[in-house]
Amino acid sequence: MNYSVFPTPFEKPNIMKTTIIEKEKYIELNTHLESPCPYHLGADISASFCDIVGRYEFDYLFFVVDANLEAAFRNSIFKYVKREFHCCIQIIPPGEMSKSFDSIMKTGSSLLQKGLSKNSILVSFGGGVICNLTGMLAGMLFRGIRFIEVPTSLMGQTDSSLSNKQAVNSSLGKNHFGLYHAPLFIWSDTLYLKTEPLESRKSGIVEAVKNGLISDASFLNVLEQKLGSGHHLSGQDLHDLTLQIIQSKLFILKTDPSEKKEGLILEYGHTLGHALEWNSHGGLLHGEAVSFGILFAANIAHKIGLLTREEKQYHSYLIQYILGYKSELPNGFSSAMLMQTMLADNKKTDDKVRFILLETIGRCHQREGNYLTPVSQDILLTALKDLTKE
Repeated sequence: MNYSVFPTPFEKPNIMKTTIIEKEKYIELNTHLESPCPYHLGADISASFCDIVGRYEFDYLFFVVDANLEAAFRNSIFKYVKREFHCCIQIIPPGEMSKSFDSIMKTGSSLLQKGLSKNSILVSFGGGVICNLTGMLAGMLFRGIRFIEVPTSLMGQTDSSLSNKQAVNSSLGKNHFGLYHAPLFIWSDTLYLKTEPLESRKSGIVEAVKNGLISDASFLNVLEQKLGSGHHLSGQDLHDLTLQIIQSKLFILKTDPSEKKEGLILEYGHTLGHALEWNSHGGLLHGEAVSFGILFAANIAHKIGLLTREEKQYHSYLIQYILGYKSELPNGFSSAMLMQTMLADNKKTDDKVRFILLETIGRCHQREGNYLTPVSQDILLTALKDLTKE
């Protein structure tokens, strides 16, 4: 399906000319945030990591590593840095349960016992959870110390590392406690993506589909071409796709680095998505939960007269046919459960549930510059019951 004729809400800058500096083995991008940091992207670039780290003065490098990736860490970046710098490793259990104040306390206390000082640098190695936890720790320890992000998943490299937003979860939902804290730099090696599990990679591609739906319909055609023959991508394909997804988010962030106005559209699908992810207790990956959230938002937009039936069906085509996600929600969710969690959503401004909604493919609905649209509880409950088959 060709949706390249649909308009886009922003004038898309020429990212390739304005923000990329060519290097010998990697490229350097500017994140355009309020506190911008260099983003280094390449394939098999671990040997160059020391060159960049060596520009800074520090006493120790403290690596916070996903337990599932310890072997990959020791066989890549660590085998180089341990020869040149004082290093220490902190292994963290994978999964959303590590995004908590309990983990903050345990990890922070352990790092302090190992000798972390205000002159140390934290380095996260893993997906979005580990990077979020490390960024939050760095922002809180000694009222703020330096850190570096080494995202190893497609989601981490193309989405979560680009915002400077660090957060942990509360007992009521996702990302209720957080702060903005920029890393010294982001080190993104697409070599790690070659061994990333397919379901994890698909989770990252959901965010790419979202970027196209909210702001650049022509990008959806690019994704269709790359993914139409399946998800078995070569190393070069993965590298190229990663760069394209990064660019699709960067031109939105350039418009609104704080994600408080136009940048809020990046939350498309996340209101229900976060509620599903939270209540699944690890059963749904972030992107999988957001895929249901995207379809749900399209259904709401159709119900209130914003999207046509064809545009709603195009959402299903992308999520279910191109990405291969299931159309039915797993058992165990109720409309009341999801409503309660959405009422505590981290975008909440009053007692109403608000959604980012589309008015056409490639353009979000807004009223007087506000992209958060309140949805009546009657419409919401009806749509939720349709989703949960109640």
